[in-house]
Order: sequence, then C-alpha cells, then structure tokens
Amino acid sequence: MCYFAVYLPLKHFTPLSQTAADNLGLIVGAVAQFVGCRYFVFRARAGSLPKQAAGFALAELFTLLLNIAVLWIMRALLPAAIGEHDLLALFSTFLVFAAFSYPVWHLVFKR
Repeated sequence: MCYFAVYLPLKHFTPLSQTAADNLGLIVGAVAQFVGCRYFVFRARAGSLPKQAAGFALAELFTLLLNIAVLWIMRALLPAAIGEHDLLALFSTFLVFAAFSYPVWHLVFKR
C-alpha cells in the first residue's frame, strides 16, 4: 500500500522515470515494513533495535536489488503492453517478498 501511494503519483504526475518512482516507493515501503514487522507481525520489541535495523537494512538492500532485477527481467521478456502495466510492479514485488523477504525477516526478528 505504501509503495503504491508513493509510486503511482510519482510515475503519473512527475517527470521522474518509472525506475526512480519504483525505487522511491520501495524505500518508503521498507520503512513501513520495518515498523510493522518489529511491532506487530513478529512482536520483536524486546530484540536489539540497532541489530534488527541493521539486519533488516541488509535484507532490504538485497530485496531492492532483487526487485530491480526481477522487474527488469519481466519487462524485458514480456510484451511492452504488459511490461509497462502498473500491476507488473506489484506482481514482481510480491514474488520477491514471498520467496526472499518474508523468510529472511523471520531470522532478523527472531526472538
């Protein structure tokens, strides 16, 4: 949700490239995810905040690189009409989330 709240206005109403809008949306989404994971999903308040933040930042750095790569690959392989569709970004980020981010967050927020 946070991703699209940033990505869509930037993509459609600013001169930023689609890649820049993607990446800015991902950064805002990552901050919201850290807060949500620490305090609500994994209830890891008792864990070391600096350690969790560092682990999460490292995981998100790899997530960002994976998101960029997966979206680029999908856009390269799919026809232009599909490759430029907003839902492709949503689908590619979900794939990275399910296959990489969520499993790694279990380690980062381990109690």
